[in-house]
Amino acid sequence: MPYLVESLLLPQYTVPIKFEHDITEELKQDFQYGSDWLHVSNQNGVPIDPNIVPRRAFIQTKAKRLMDFVSLRFRYGVTEPFRQKVEELEPGIHQFIPVEIFTRDGEPVEKTYYLMNVCHRVDAIDEEKSIVTWKEGAGNEARRKCIMWGLPEGYTKETWHKNYRLVFKKELIEGMCMWIDRRYSGMFFSDELFEFVEKTKLKKLKGTKVYAE
Repeated sequence: MPYLVESLLLPQYTVPIKFEHDITEELKQDFQYGSDWLHVSNQNGVPIDPNIVPRRAFIQTKAKRLMDFVSLRFRYGVTEPFRQKVEELEPGIHQFIPVEIFTRDGEPVEKTYYLMNVCHRVDAIDEEKSIVTWKEGAGNEARRKCIMWGLPEGYTKETWHKNYRLVFKKELIEGMCMWIDRRYSGMFFSDELFEFVEKTKLKKLKGTKVYAE
């Protein structure tokens, strides 16, 4: 059973990290992918140019240690155990761009970090089996987008929470351990990857179960 990973980084555990040089202009770029216009700054499920990623970053507080998931401006930074697990499940698919992270005093942190970019983009939500609401996107997001907190027609708040389901077409995500759906702004993990992160205590994930049928 897959998981929607809504929040990898809870505020109380987030350590501010800043790249060695500003990439604001690079992140403003739009590009066309099929019929969609996408922003570089968003996790879209397609490869990015590794050259836009600065290879050095600095912690902005006195912290000496970091968790295994950190915020690197426009993507998550992850450590070697997570990268190895993803490569085991899906070798050569997703991008892991090395970034050296230093303390405020200029000392390298003890772990190796990678900026992670998910490289599966699917259109796999099964509308007939899902109990969700939809709204039309606008501008560069001219696509339907699932909104979890909307009430589907005919449901009260109480009955919706008991019956809510987001269902993917199983054949379209078969074998994937991470993906982005073009109609939902969120990241999805397979149950094996999600459970690996929790079992090895890399991070306390906040995930919502979804379905593959």
